[in-house]
Amino acid sequence: MNFKATYTLQKFRLRSSSLETFVIDDDVPVTMILRRPTEEELSHGFEQDVTFCEAYAHIAPNDKTLKVFNDIESGAVRGTPEEYTIGYKDSSGEMVYLPKQLPNYLTDFIARTSQVLSRAVNRLVNLVRWRTDAYGSHRVLATKGIGGLEWSRDTKHWYPAPTGFSVHFEQVHIERTVGAAEKQEISALLQEKADAPLHHEMFREAWHQRLANPRSAIIMGMASLEIAVKYCIGKLVPNAQWLAENVPSPPVILILKEMLPTLPAVCSLPVGAVMLPDQIERKLKNGVSIRNSLAHAGKFTLQIDSLEEILNSVKDILWLVDFLCGQVWAYNYIRKGTREAMEANIASTASLHADNTGGE
Repeated sequence: MNFKATYTLQKFRLRSSSLETFVIDDDVPVTMILRRPTEEELSHGFEQDVTFCEAYAHIAPNDKTLKVFNDIESGAVRGTPEEYTIGYKDSSGEMVYLPKQLPNYLTDFIARTSQVLSRAVNRLVNLVRWRTDAYGSHRVLATKGIGGLEWSRDTKHWYPAPTGFSVHFEQVHIERTVGAAEKQEISALLQEKADAPLHHEMFREAWHQRLANPRSAIIMGMASLEIAVKYCIGKLVPNAQWLAENVPSPPVILILKEMLPTLPAVCSLPVGAVMLPDQIERKLKNGVSIRNSLAHAGKFTLQIDSLEEILNSVKDILWLVDFLCGQVWAYNYIRKGTREAMEANIASTASLHADNTGGE
């Protein structure tokens, strides 16, 4: 039996009109397509800044569940126009009404199928948002909404399942391109069964909370920084992963200044570059101080502009961590001003090296 679920990504506009296809080859392979809205969907009120994700899977129900699908298709299971759970037109154009009372084993199967598809889409979209630096709400899944689960025998005629799930995304900013390089990298991550790093998930929550709940934002933001540092240590020095995750760590600023530069990074900064420019260090120290005051004394006085400066500094370090751990593309997501501060001493260091070696 073929199943399809359609999801919507709000405020996420693909520049390309082409279809972007991804596959998760887990116990149940799921094929996913990212696309722009069709003309028909636009006529129904969808905006251009919506991206649709269609997820497809072939899942075989057991004999008992399959019989119910057969009965639905043959007309043996029907509700009435006055009392039904869902109504739709079949391939002949006739209205079909499904009854409210359906076997629990059918609805359980539909729920499990929906979860398979929604988990796959959740993984894909988190990776896409990470790879394209598209931030928004950390709460990406909704149990109901536009779209839902459909089933088909021939993949030509699709019928809505009695229950369905949908995904929506809030406040994901600016147009994004999923080009050939991004698609290849995201596909590789999916095949590796990789997920977007937890520190970005936590930062997304912090950024989303900055206006409605700035106290929560500063706590979550600084926590995402600490988790990123531990993640980096565990990735670059696997034998130290348990210590990084379970033993109380030195202050995070000290680790950034003194420990991270000594780790065997997969991607290295140019000789002379600094990992923690003074301007970022000041913002992070301020963030640590505010977080500690809030945690111990409940005191919090911070303007939104200052909070965003701290969070943006945290975000720069998160991208730096990703870069050090092997994601070359992440370096370009560090803000330009921060990159310039990191690289400020490269020219003078190169000049000094040339002088000491006689210009060789």
